[in-house]
Amino acid sequence: MGRGIRTGPKSVYLAHLWNNNRAALAYDWIRAYGQIYRPVRFREWVEGQRPRVDWGLAWALTREILKDHTSHSWMALQNAVYAPDGAEQAVWTLSGQRKRPWFDHEHDPLRPPTPTHNLTRRQREDRERLKAYFHINDDL
Repeated sequence: MGRGIRTGPKSVYLAHLWNNNRAALAYDWIRAYGQIYRPVRFREWVEGQRPRVDWGLAWALTREILKDHTSHSWMALQNAVYAPDGAEQAVWTLSGQRKRPWFDHEHDPLRPPTPTHNLTRRQREDRERLKAYFHINDDL
């Protein structure tokens, strides 16, 4: 135990991103450094493997990513629905509106579809008519 990792308490954000938003972290690491951050698991550590990037360096690199407030990791920590680019953020800032669509969980375009068993008869008929019009077959 003798040596400590001098990363500070905020390095827990790296663990949070790894555990809960791995895709966002991987995207930003690939974009910035050309590789994915992958910590050594306990079993691998016991077997003698060491990480390619140690925890302190990984946090320092992730901290640089988090300085960009348009990064996917930053938006994941902010609980955003998606990560807008800088132009979209600028347009919404200049428009003067307070509500940002990337924080709107109610109208999330990437949310799972609503269950079809709660649809009315008319909604089911409309869906069937659209499927017939666009030649969509559900029996794949």
